[in-house]
Amino acid sequence: MTDQRLVKIPFDRLAEAVRSEIVKASSDAALLEQLIVPLIQQQRLWDHYPALLHGLWAAVWSSFYMTLSRLFEFKNDWRLASLANLLRRLEEGQRPAMPLPDRCRDARIGFLSRVQERLSAIKQVERELAILRSGYLAHRDLTKPADHEKAQGDMAQLKDLLLLAQTVMSDYLLAFRDEGQAYEPTNYPREPEQFLKWCRLDNYAVHHAAWVQAEHDAQLKRLELRLE
Repeated sequence: MTDQRLVKIPFDRLAEAVRSEIVKASSDAALLEQLIVPLIQQQRLWDHYPALLHGLWAAVWSSFYMTLSRLFEFKNDWRLASLANLLRRLEEGQRPAMPLPDRCRDARIGFLSRVQERLSAIKQVERELAILRSGYLAHRDLTKPADHEKAQGDMAQLKDLLLLAQTVMSDYLLAFRDEGQAYEPTNYPREPEQFLKWCRLDNYAVHHAAWVQAEHDAQLKRLELRLE
């Protein structure tokens, strides 16, 4: 029997909230890799603006990590927009409001057959994320050591978790709505590179050296004019 509290949160609202979280995490990951990392990797830029670059990295990286933490929350709490709750409600028989596509029946059977396997994977992921999430990002839990091996937040590992979330959502959309999903904003493949060039941050050392030289030449010119 379906918990009557779930009536307050229609299934479609839950599914859309989870989808939006995955899109947000995907955008954060793209922003880190395509804009912020290229800035940080420029030694001269880092030498000149370490606080600004570190703050930019920390803000977006923390947003990315916390979004993943919300997605992989395993708690069976009807209020949470999590992958686990999406899977549980599908297993209980809840469905999107729109008619199910007949041609995707086999895909739905396959999806539902993997629910428990995916719930087990989500439970394991939550354990991996919990140390850093609870020890630093969501709470400042002083019982969680900062040097714990699970508190490092390796970017490659986080991208693997994002891929898992995207796969679950893509499989759901295909099987139950006959839809596809692009997770990154349309302009992300080209906008960061264009932005860096426009701001002359694509190669800060070269642009800075040119600026220094131009300032030096202008200073000499002013001095020559005074001496005439």
